Amino acid sequence: MSNAAALINEYAILDQQEKALAEKKKAIREQILETGVTEFVTDLGKLTVSETYPKTFSRDLVEVLLAEHGIDPAEAQRCYTAAIKPVYRLTFKATIKVEA
Repeated sequence: MSNAAALINEYAILDQQEKALAEKKKAIREQILETGVTEFVTDLGKLTVSETYPKTFSRDLVEVLLAEHGIDPAEAQRCYTAAIKPVYRLTFKATIKVEA
């Protein structure tokens, strides 16, 4: 087998492992979120759960504002609205190095 074929095979295996780990991580993430706890401290480190509401750009509102000639530039701020669904971010700071 050529070196390229070996690299491709290794890449394919790692890709499959990465996808499997991502699915497992997502399931664990959901379980963590279901606890409602926002901070966990273990021997390995600290996990913080934070909630944010990302802003989205309203293209429809921009079109309306542009249709109204002579708009104040400050009016463009109205185009940003808070999302209805929150985004959760998990931040982990390791206290020790864990080997994969």
